[in-house]
Parts: sequence; structure tokens; C-alpha cells
Amino acid sequence: MAKLVPPNWCKNAIPTVRGWEDPATGELYVSCRFTQEQIDEHDMEVNAGLAGATVLTEAPVGNQDLDDMNKVELEALGRQYGIELDRRKKQETLVEEVETAIDLTKLSKIRLEQLGRQHGIELDRRLTKDKLVAQLSEVIN
Repeated sequence: MAKLVPPNWCKNAIPTVRGWEDPATGELYVSCRFTQEQIDEHDMEVNAGLAGATVLTEAPVGNQDLDDMNKVELEALGRQYGIELDRRKKQETLVEEVETAIDLTKLSKIRLEQLGRQHGIELDRRLTKDKLVAQLSEVIN
């Protein structure tokens, strides 16, 4: 198949079934139709170029690993990402919830909606991104 190349004026665009979209906001830059097969092939090409790259993760508060944080610190970090943690739960559970929230906040509204459908719920993109993340977090956790 032909290689998918984003328009020159939006090099960071990603292909979706609707066309070229902004990866952060989900805004549609150019409307065109791609099959899921074309999108998967494009993703494999992009990921192949990153094979030797080192994945950088966000540094937790005070450069502390999430597993080393106590429940109060995890609760404070969770609030920064728009989630309220229940400190009655085990620390390991709180760490998992924070990790999920950190990952969810990086997704666009469209991606959150797609993830919601995978878990059997329909999210309303008219809501704020924080509310979508909160609704999705309830279902996932």
C-alpha cells in the first residue's frame, strides 16, 4: 500500500478513519477516508522508526517513583490529574489508579470516546476532557 503522509502544514497529524487529526485535541485537519488496515500499517511504520528510542515517562512529584510514594502523596498527585483517590484502598491499587489517570489525561477526547466504547460506555464529547477522564476512570477502575 501507499505510505500515508500528513499534509505539509500539519506534520504532527495522525491518520484516523475520519482523516488527518491533531493527536492532542482530536481536531480534524483534513477530511479523507482511511481504512483501519492503512492506519495500522502507518502505525507500524512509525513505531518501527522508534524501535531504538528510549521511552521517557513523566517524573512523579519530587522525582519519586510512584511505588515509593505514600497514600497522601498519591492522593495529591491524583488531584493534579483530576481524580479523587480513596485512601482506604491498598497503596498498590492507588498507584494503579494514578497511572491510569496519567495515561488517560494525555489522550484526546476522540481517543477517550473510543476507549469508552471498548469498555461498553458511550461518552459525550461535549463534556470537558476532565469529566470524560473521570467517567472513564470509574469504569476502568
